[in-house]
Amino acid sequence: MHISYNKRLNHGDLAGLTSVKFILILQYIIPITVILFTHTKIIGIVRQRTARTTAISGAARAEVTMRRNKKTTQILLIIAAAFGVHWLPFHIYTIGNKTFIIMST
Repeated sequence: MHISYNKRLNHGDLAGLTSVKFILILQYIIPITVILFTHTKIIGIVRQRTARTTAISGAARAEVTMRRNKKTTQILLIIAAAFGVHWLPFHIYTIGNKTFIIMST
């Protein structure tokens, strides 16, 4: 089977591929960027509060606070990673499928 890469794409093919890319940006790139931005801000605020708490309170309380903040950071990173890992295959498949359909017609 020979696939010609020099063929012209018609308007429907380009529109379909453009819509798939638009959906990728709208449903994956923008949400993952917002998630990472907000989680980074939350982690920064938690670390600032931890630094203040450790300076004011005793060593035992500071250790408990640091453990809690570490757990919070881990949960936020797991949420962001889970979103990225679970949605990326869908978008790769969608773009790959649309590209394959265009190339095979």
